[in-house]
Amino acid sequence: MIQSLLHQSLRPRKIVLYLSLSEFPDRVVPRALARLEGDRFAIRYVGENLKPYKKLLFALDEFPESWIATFDDDRLLPQDCLARLWDAASANPGTIISTVARRAVVKDGEFLPYLEWPKVRSSEPSFWLLPLGTCGILYPTGSLHPLVGDRRLIQQLAPVQDDLWFKAMSLKQDIACRAIGGDKSMKLLQFEDKTRLWERNESRNDGVWRQVLGHLGMTPDTIAAQEMRLHAKARGKTAPASPVGNALTR
Repeated sequence: MIQSLLHQSLRPRKIVLYLSLSEFPDRVVPRALARLEGDRFAIRYVGENLKPYKKLLFALDEFPESWIATFDDDRLLPQDCLARLWDAASANPGTIISTVARRAVVKDGEFLPYLEWPKVRSSEPSFWLLPLGTCGILYPTGSLHPLVGDRRLIQQLAPVQDDLWFKAMSLKQDIACRAIGGDKSMKLLQFEDKTRLWERNESRNDGVWRQVLGHLGMTPDTIAAQEMRLHAKARGKTAPASPVGNALTR
């Protein structure tokens, strides 16, 4: 997977793999991976085991002024993957760009179960889109609310549901998302342990989503208001202010 990042047509300035010392106490990785370290690729060993959050939270701390792209480690990326994300970001300023996303579905004022949210690509940004980290997400600088790194809240509300937490932090920051598609061209890698973290977590996503939004004071109505403002802005009109901005109490 690292090789496919190193050979992108749009070269990333730095590729960093964050590994937990609780999982790699001797700092020993496969030789083929260690040989790739150099000016463009680095392995960082971190004290905290933040599980799926490792791929973004430490990078936000280390590169606070940078655009950051994250990928899970179970895909081989086509050479134009980063270029496509960057082109979409350039065409949609102030928007989080993902390869694939689920579109949240609301019925009678309530969210339908997570597994009923369809996987989609979109031609326009939307607040209803939940970016999925497995195939790549590009985060502009400042696109996530400062609470994104609050370890206490993460453990309390969404200990392993990073996609849901990052989505909530983008809502809190009033940042929409767009999904450009292209996951079909990403080869899925096979591992001896065929159980994938996202498969174990999906059954718990509904309760976690309600818990996170409830803590932040968000509802389907507040997200609908953000979406209305987004469309009004695109048409050059003014919509009512979002009720989300100062909803959080700590």
